Amino acid sequence: MSMISEIEYALMAGGSYISTRPEINQFPIPQGWVSFNHQSLDTGFEAVTFTNGSEIVISFAGTGPFGDGDWLNGNIPLALGALPSQLKQAADYYLQVKALNPDAAISFTGHSLGGGLASLMAVMFNENAVTFDQAPFRNSALTYTTTDPDTGIVTTHSVAQDLLTYLSGEVDQTTGQPIYSASQLQGLTNFINASVADSGVIPNESNVTDINVQGEVLSYLTFSRIGSEADITQQNDMLFPQIDLHSQALLTAFLQSNQTADANKALNDVTFKHTDLLKMIFDSALFYNDPNNTDPEAPANLLEHLVQQQAAASDPALGEVTRFTTDLWKLAQDGGLTMSDGYTTNPDLHALSNALIAFDMQKYYTEQTGSVGAGQTLFTDLSTAGTGSNGIQFDTAAVVGTGNSITGAKGYQYFAEYLKRGEVIQNGEIFTPGIFSTEEQALINAMLPALRDWYAQAGVSGMLATDTLNRGAFMLGGTGQDILTGGAKADLLVGNTGDDTLTGGGGSDVLIGGAGVDTYVWQAGLNAGIDTILDTDNTGYLRDDTGAPSSSPAAPSTAMTASTVAQMRMEQTTCTPL
Repeated sequence: MSMISEIEYALMAGGSYISTRPEINQFPIPQGWVSFNHQSLDTGFEAVTFTNGSEIVISFAGTGPFGDGDWLNGNIPLALGALPSQLKQAADYYLQVKALNPDAAISFTGHSLGGGLASLMAVMFNENAVTFDQAPFRNSALTYTTTDPDTGIVTTHSVAQDLLTYLSGEVDQTTGQPIYSASQLQGLTNFINASVADSGVIPNESNVTDINVQGEVLSYLTFSRIGSEADITQQNDMLFPQIDLHSQALLTAFLQSNQTADANKALNDVTFKHTDLLKMIFDSALFYNDPNNTDPEAPANLLEHLVQQQAAASDPALGEVTRFTTDLWKLAQDGGLTMSDGYTTNPDLHALSNALIAFDMQKYYTEQTGSVGAGQTLFTDLSTAGTGSNGIQFDTAAVVGTGNSITGAKGYQYFAEYLKRGEVIQNGEIFTPGIFSTEEQALINAMLPALRDWYAQAGVSGMLATDTLNRGAFMLGGTGQDILTGGAKADLLVGNTGDDTLTGGGGSDVLIGGAGVDTYVWQAGLNAGIDTILDTDNTGYLRDDTGAPSSSPAAPSTAMTASTVAQMRMEQTTCTPL
């Protein structure tokens, strides 16, 4: 029995897309396999063979760019039940490989049109096939019986019979002898005889397994497929282009993720949590680049890149698909900022979540050996790491490189959208402030370019986080009671809603409480920096890190002096002593 895995078949199915792609977007050959006998013909037919020494897999390519002949020479006639050039060429290809390897176990694979060809070859020659998003060519595997109304003559027609006639008529141009013997065509003959005996059944159909991404475009056609079908579920938004779901790279990444993920925690599963994920993966403003762009300078596409890196990993648990999936699940904690912007008017809005996803995509798209965070996940779950709770942390240098600002990342536009969430503009002016006031936005935008480490609240409870990296931190609380403590550098702490406690630590920090009764703590020591505190709802408390209260920063308690406090500025607030 074959021990070829679904992932190996998926890689080989994608591996026949050769002439229609630049090398940077071609599929990797599975470890332990080699390829040979690549053919690409002017009809659009393309195939390649893989072997691991004891087994052979023939892979047929799917539909290429429009105009290359695939529709007229393959898709349309095969869907309708007619014999086109590509099925003839697929049979010739198989018989030639079989003649050179008479004792080898041969099976077929392919995606889309290639999957349809593979399914027909499997049933007609009694071989096995594993196909992906298979084209619906069932009509070409059936036998039709018609009766002439005038003569009463009964005629049996089948594509298989037409194919046998074609193959039997091929002769060697040198010897004039038939190319194929009766024994070489015996499998096809047996299929025809069995089909005639029961015209409603496809012989050998149990040899074919078809795996599809749920909702991909061919699933909606009225024509039927061959074999047993298995769907990979995903967040099936009917507004999402089904043609994008018809991607062998997406399907392969789903399978690769499932290999290492816990139950119900694979890449396809997380699409139900992050409902914009697939749209973002296929967004040309992010990291989608047409994989069929044959320009030698064409850039890599994110999905193909992830599949390549996962296949190359010595340990699948450390591959990029695995780590990307793990990161997405760290964000998928219901009730917190990593899933919802916290905008009460519309809690389904999630621009911040999309920003974090886009940062994650950029990390893996640009990851190189030796780069910051190479071989690691981007996000650290504070609870799991034992460094806090109810939040995630990441190093922006792993996204944009050391010394570069996160504001230059491709996904930063989502964060900018989050900052203005709920803001109403009338006549060019802010009529109603949103989650953040104009003053809060200005402070955040001024500080962020210089900050390296980000912390964001996740889950239903407030975040407990202390920055120990001391590289400049942005700490963003959620709707609960957050306790945020900065490090030795200048930090930006934003409590958001809820009764938060913000401790700047060393450096000249910015503390923004947001809505709620917040407590602001500054460091009472020499050279502690100049902290800026903004408490726009005028309900906050202020104290130093010794516990001594102050009614205002301009009039410190007796436990503090102007020299120890240095300078402190408080905007739009009245602070109540603890």
